[in-house]
Amino acid sequence: MRKNIKFYSVTAILISCIACFTACGTGEKIVEKETTNVETVAEESLTTEDVTLEGVVEEASTEAPPVKEPEPYVDKPDRSDEGFELVWSDEFDGDALDTTKWDYMYGNGGEYGNSGWGNNEWQYYLSREENIRVEDGKLIIAAVKEDSAMPYTSARIRTITNRGETLFATTYGRVEARIKMPVGEGIWPAFWMLPVDDSIYGKWAASGEIDIMEAKGRLPQQFSGAAHFGGTWPNNTYETQEYVFPNGTDITDYHLYSVEWEPGEIRWYVDNECFFTLDNWFSKDAAGTMHEAPAPFDVPFYIILNMAVGGNFDPEADVDKTEFPVEMEVDFVRVYHKEEG
Repeated sequence: MRKNIKFYSVTAILISCIACFTACGTGEKIVEKETTNVETVAEESLTTEDVTLEGVVEEASTEAPPVKEPEPYVDKPDRSDEGFELVWSDEFDGDALDTTKWDYMYGNGGEYGNSGWGNNEWQYYLSREENIRVEDGKLIIAAVKEDSAMPYTSARIRTITNRGETLFATTYGRVEARIKMPVGEGIWPAFWMLPVDDSIYGKWAASGEIDIMEAKGRLPQQFSGAAHFGGTWPNNTYETQEYVFPNGTDITDYHLYSVEWEPGEIRWYVDNECFFTLDNWFSKDAAGTMHEAPAPFDVPFYIILNMAVGGNFDPEADVDKTEFPVEMEVDFVRVYHKEEG
């Protein structure tokens, strides 16, 4: 039977705050959030009246909740007051990609034995200026619709080379990037990490993957963080958590995406707000040997930035609805280590 109940914004806010509080620092397994639309139930016979909530009388209101104004951005490269020392960064201050820090990846994944990049993606990665450039202190990655055998092109860079040389990798630390992303169905920007040596624990995902930020251009109000681990595909597993932005901002604004990665715990942040904590994982190699945590997240990982088109991440997307080109902008990437330990 349908009940005549009025829900107030204060109740929703209280529930939201409790959910945020329990999402980080608890050391418990995190379950994916579910977003539910809470609506006021209105019927012809229902009149406006006072409702008592735990002894507090509130008058019914039809006013929309206030929009949260974003706080002014303050850059903070020095995090010594938090116990962090900057060990690597790219501020993208030049006029071209610094190839002493990054290398390009090319093609549709088949060149690396992974056609479709493992996700049935549609783009070809190139290093031409139409797809990747550095200007005005920003790295810009652009997805372009092509009139050729390559339906879409984009760019993907990483801190190891195609020859196997490690330009930069880290085990533990704080890894962050300030990123602005586009809207568009089927657009998949990502900031993530993979192990330098996947022979230690085994092929994906036995050796792990850390997704600091993944977004669906179809759903600009949210993004997610994730960790992949367990056995080699298809015996792998993962943990993920979505973050929903407050009204007034979304992925099309610049935000600071980061992880703080320690032995036995990984925490995900947006604009320094923790929204996901993981402290329970494992690795099982091809021989069936079980490796307990902190494996596989106890070896060097390198950094990746890319923007994909299509694929399994958002199967509901209709790429034909997207107007190309679309651009992802990166203000900087920084890595910190604890000054002690």
